[in-house]
Amino acid sequence: MVSTAAHTLTESKTCRKENIEWSVCKFTVVSSQVALGLGGPKDYQVAGQWFLLAANSGDIKAQDNLGILYQNGDGVRLDYVKAYMWFTLAAAQGHSEAAKHRDQIAQLMAPSQIEQARKLSVEKMYTLIRCHIVSTLPCHWR
Repeated sequence: MVSTAAHTLTESKTCRKENIEWSVCKFTVVSSQVALGLGGPKDYQVAGQWFLLAANSGDIKAQDNLGILYQNGDGVRLDYVKAYMWFTLAAAQGHSEAAKHRDQIAQLMAPSQIEQARKLSVEKMYTLIRCHIVSTLPCHWR
């Protein structure tokens, strides 16, 4: 098992290498540590809250991880539509694993659920762009 300090250092280096702002990346680091039980018991509900903060800030790893939580119902209510949405957002930014996860979960969904998830993905992407790229526009999370 990797120690919490070593894990944090590794994640910090990864954030710098991938040019991810540390204030955003630390949400993913903390949520990963909580989900894995590093430094304490596993707590998917708390991890989900941290992943949500990072995902809403545009962190693609957090978006993929949050999708996995929704797909499995770990710490959140099982919701394939939200899982698909988070996978789609991460995949749209180049996360190849998220694209695979999205395609896998689509096999379990009805066409109407996929359509709903696609609409949510577009709305969320618009919100992410509005809040992080065009900062002069009002930012409201759903």
